[in-house]
Amino acid sequence: MQSPSTDSTAADKEMAGVDTTQHARREIPALPLSEAQVKLVTACENYVQLFPKTDQTSQILDIEADVYFTVRDYAKVVSICQRILEEFPQSSYREKSYQRLILAYWEKGEYDEVERWGEELQALNVSEKLKQFARERALGAMIEQAKLLDQSDPALAALEYERIAKKELDPEAAATALFNAADRYMRAEMWEEAANTYRKSAAIYPDGDLADDALNNAAVVYTEKMDNWELAAEVYEELAKSYPQSEYQENSLKSLNFAYTERLKDWDKAVQINKLYAKEYAGTEEALAYEFENTELYVKMGQIDQAIEAYQEFIARHPMDPRAVQARYRLGDLFAERQEVSSAKEAFNEALKTNDAILAAGGEGNDFYALQAAYRIAEMNFQTYQVFLFERPDSLAEDVSRKSTLLKEVLASYGRVNDFPDPEKQLEAVFKIGLAYELFADAYLGRARPSQLDAAEAERTKEIHFAALEFFGKARQTYQTNISRYEEAADALDTLGVEWVASCRKHLTVLPEKEVKAIFEVGRTFEAYADSAAEQEP
Repeated sequence: MQSPSTDSTAADKEMAGVDTTQHARREIPALPLSEAQVKLVTACENYVQLFPKTDQTSQILDIEADVYFTVRDYAKVVSICQRILEEFPQSSYREKSYQRLILAYWEKGEYDEVERWGEELQALNVSEKLKQFARERALGAMIEQAKLLDQSDPALAALEYERIAKKELDPEAAATALFNAADRYMRAEMWEEAANTYRKSAAIYPDGDLADDALNNAAVVYTEKMDNWELAAEVYEELAKSYPQSEYQENSLKSLNFAYTERLKDWDKAVQINKLYAKEYAGTEEALAYEFENTELYVKMGQIDQAIEAYQEFIARHPMDPRAVQARYRLGDLFAERQEVSSAKEAFNEALKTNDAILAAGGEGNDFYALQAAYRIAEMNFQTYQVFLFERPDSLAEDVSRKSTLLKEVLASYGRVNDFPDPEKQLEAVFKIGLAYELFADAYLGRARPSQLDAAEAERTKEIHFAALEFFGKARQTYQTNISRYEEAADALDTLGVEWVASCRKHLTVLPEKEVKAIFEVGRTFEAYADSAAEQEP
């Protein structure tokens, strides 16, 4: 997030059209009168003393005031102007005296008097030009007082700027005053007042140059100083949508994404913001990331149909983007949750194909999700294979053929898992291959047998049990290979895959018992057959 923009010096100078930097904030010592000026002032004073109430007296007083203004004797200027206004209210020099009076107070640094006269003149019967001059000087005086407060108490300075805003007739100048007030609240570390005042500044003159700065500053205060992401989101929304050309727009959208996804957990609003970002900044990496994030947000909201549609749209638009692999994997995951096994397996297979295509084209690919897809396929194949048993005595040959086909699929799919450079998954895959062999042997031994035992069945039992022994042998060899692989790389693997190696060792301990049972069952079958045949002899 961008830091607050507080170029208050420039804003202050713009206030009310008065360049207040040119005026002193203290009384300036008067200059000595020249010889000619002394003679002129003396003549004026003599005239006024002799003719205090004539039509020309106000003119003579005005001349005297001019002389004293020239030499910066503002106290005498004030005295003379007040005399003209009090004693000659109908004089043609009345308005000039008001103006000179305000200027004298200004130069003396008595800004409260400038403000007082500026306000009083608005109610008097004077020209609009003088009223405008008085208004501008009054506002300028308020600004000067605010600047003086800046040095000692920024909180009071902020209040002064807010007072200025209320006096301003021009909305742009009022907005600038409020911006300055908010800046002073920032200096005083009055965060809530600062944020609220920035927002007021933008609201008063939304078309001004400071409006987007003000909103950005308010949002930053809400996030960095107040940790109020709800209010920050309100402001960022206004900034992003009302000022699309602002330098803050992109940051606003990113901040909104963070607000809605990480802090407020408002997934629906996050989706809308991500769509806006993807539209405004199409083709950028960030736009792709937010577009893809929407697919995940639909899942979080439980909108599975929309999620599936969003994944499919992303894949169609960006088929060679590494995230397309993840998208296909996620599709498979969603289909699996719906028990749509065929669709799930197809999506997982497409994830693998997409990853292969990206790698073949020289891209980075997405091996993490490709591996996950391969693993899910292997697990699905294994589950189907594991539950398929030889339960039909009359269809043994057909069932053996079917389970053999399933075994090939299991071996191939776990073999694909084993191709990825993930030691833990490799150890698991090889263990599952060994287990698949062992389960085939178990299925042989646990087959359903016909009710009648004859010579053919005895031979079939012998054949099947020796086939089981062959599968037990393959399982043993596979388990041992897995253990050897682990032991050779134990230092590098650390604790990775320990459970699968432990499983290999455990199964190796039980294989001899199963093999003994297989051999014993062959002998027992033939003994049973012999006994049965003897009983049937006459």
